[in-house]
Amino acid sequence: MKKILKKIFSFLSIFSYGFYSYFVGIFDLLNKFIFKLFNKRSKRVDKVIDHFKMRQRQPQFFMLLCIYVVGFSMIFDMVYKIPVANVNNSKYLSDISVTKKINDNNVLDDNAVSTQEDNNLYRKYSSYSLDEVSVNDLKLTNEDVIGWISVDSTSINYPIVQSEDNDYYLNHNIYKSFTTDGWVFMDYRNNINQLSSNNIIYGHNLLNNTAFGSIPNMLKNKYLNNSDKSIIILTDQKKYVFKIFSIYEIKTEVYYLQTTFGDNEEYKSFIDTLVGRNQTKINESVGVDDKLLTLSTCNFDNTGRIVVHAKLISETEI
Repeated sequence: MKKILKKIFSFLSIFSYGFYSYFVGIFDLLNKFIFKLFNKRSKRVDKVIDHFKMRQRQPQFFMLLCIYVVGFSMIFDMVYKIPVANVNNSKYLSDISVTKKINDNNVLDDNAVSTQEDNNLYRKYSSYSLDEVSVNDLKLTNEDVIGWISVDSTSINYPIVQSEDNDYYLNHNIYKSFTTDGWVFMDYRNNINQLSSNNIIYGHNLLNNTAFGSIPNMLKNKYLNNSDKSIIILTDQKKYVFKIFSIYEIKTEVYYLQTTFGDNEEYKSFIDTLVGRNQTKINESVGVDDKLLTLSTCNFDNTGRIVVHAKLISETEI
């Protein structure tokens, strides 16, 4: 084992010497420039040069630096959640954004092809208008699709899925491919065509503002001053319109994730709590006769949740 490690360090020493030689050269040039200006070298710069010369003879530090770089890259990838799902053009021709762009000769135009090739499925779907949306067509792509959600003045404009638990779509996309981006999904206890008292939809807070990544912006005045604070949900049967009444950030808990209540008194206490948590200037009255929609996502450091609550203001058959 020692012989193997010795060979590894010997091999790394070559890269270590070459890597740190750039820093030695740069600071040596800096000191030569200082010498021309002041007719003497800088002792501090000389110390830096000596430091990098020492590092040239210590390949273990070069290996440690490589580990740090790889580790940082992996953590950044997990946090930023760069989209990794690849869409197979031929497999997903049933996708509504594509089928609507097939011409009379059954040939896809250039825009349709470019839409298929966009690996970020969130951006792809967010470009749809509500007039384009057909939940029945989306179910051909995935039978777990139950509806569509659109939140005014945000990037939230996606199909909603639902599974038998609240875990599967944390790391699977709408095509059921594994991805840390997950997908926007409804709590398994809810029924989108027969609303509970509290109906919950989850999504990841992605730094590229997809999924529920734009929810943190809803706490800002720019959103509050320029939005009508409405949320539209389409199903294969109905169109729901909700009005937001509370937005807040809180430590991780399960209280706001209740879906049913024993009586009106318990439900009123629940509503009063949600209204009392509101961290915005929204002032919307809510009562026990209202049905609620809750959007839940993680905060940036995953130590808590950012939550949006809205009440149903209209329900129409499609």
